[in-house]
Amino acid sequence: MANIEGLSAEIENYFYSESMLLMKEVKQITKRHAKKLRETLREKSPIDTNIMDGKEHGVYKNGWRVSTEESPLYIVCTVRQYRRPSLTWLLEDGHLLPQGGRTKAQPHIRPNGDAEADLWLEELMNL
Repeated sequence: MANIEGLSAEIENYFYSESMLLMKEVKQITKRHAKKLRETLREKSPIDTNIMDGKEHGVYKNGWRVSTEESPLYIVCTVRQYRRPSLTWLLEDGHLLPQGGRTKAQPHIRPNGDAEADLWLEELMNL
């Protein structure tokens, strides 16, 4: 009976250590894809035409950040616009103008986020 208990403990330790190694790989992949999405959004976001001193500044375009929340068992990476968060849905979906009509939608978040999520999932499936 003692051998069975010892074997059971060894199997439990093995699966715990393997799951921790797998979780470490998942965290690395997730962080890498979140950073890649941030860079893609910086490249493909519309330039904010906030004119200051006669120059265009890419305040919106360069305002993407990645925040990470993790524990030993999970990771959540959020790519967000921290400089002009209220512009995201206005640019993504378009909006009504005060004098009537609509602005042209400039989808840049959803298509890039969906494409990166597909690549992330594909990489996780190949672990």
